[in-house]
Amino acid sequence: MLGTLSTILTTARNWGYNCEQINLDKLRLQARGMKYEAPSFTPDQLKRILAIAEEPWRTMFCILTLDGLRAGEVLGLKWCDIDFDRSLLHIRRTAWYGKIQTAKSEASETILPIPSSLLTMLKNYRVTWKPNEAGFLFVTRNGRPPSSNKVVEYHLWTILDALGIPRCGLHAFRHAHTSLLLDSGATPKVVQRQLRHSDARTTLEICRHVVCDAHREAVEKVASVLDAIGRPPTTVN
Repeated sequence: MLGTLSTILTTARNWGYNCEQINLDKLRLQARGMKYEAPSFTPDQLKRILAIAEEPWRTMFCILTLDGLRAGEVLGLKWCDIDFDRSLLHIRRTAWYGKIQTAKSEASETILPIPSSLLTMLKNYRVTWKPNEAGFLFVTRNGRPPSSNKVVEYHLWTILDALGIPRCGLHAFRHAHTSLLLDSGATPKVVQRQLRHSDARTTLEICRHVVCDAHREAVEKVASVLDAIGRPPTTVN
């Protein structure tokens, strides 16, 4: 990695680009065996974020939290993707810097159940929603979906700073959704279906690294049983 970076910078300087000199000796790779922990919100943090978030961002954050969508997927949503009668959400496209693209993969283009609370929120949001020609749920003044980095920088970070929560991106909502799924007792197969991972190994890797409350509670129950076994018998007088 460091060798590649050095080659890139050297080539750029040879081509006449103005590159800042970087001392590669000061760069350090992550220690072997250390795992990157993706940012995720706790249930308490989610409640605090949603309590002060204004529309349309509150609805956007709720969709991300309750159905685990990727940032591009929620930005690409249209009203025609939401089946209010059957409480279903269709993933058909993504929005990347305002440009519409097909779903990430064949597995990504799917149908997800909409929780009743989210369905009610979507109905209420539609009442105050400002129509646009394409029918997108979230748009900028030019009628195109906003860029995810703008949503993060100008809206999410403002909320996180006010609440004293470390800054992170929209993907933290998706990771929070994963934790909530596991806490509810969902199997890896259900998690894979909900998150739309084409490779089950991706889902298993996530499940392996997320220590949810239900997991911890199960381990504590095992410990309590062993603790009871290890106690000396009560002496009867």
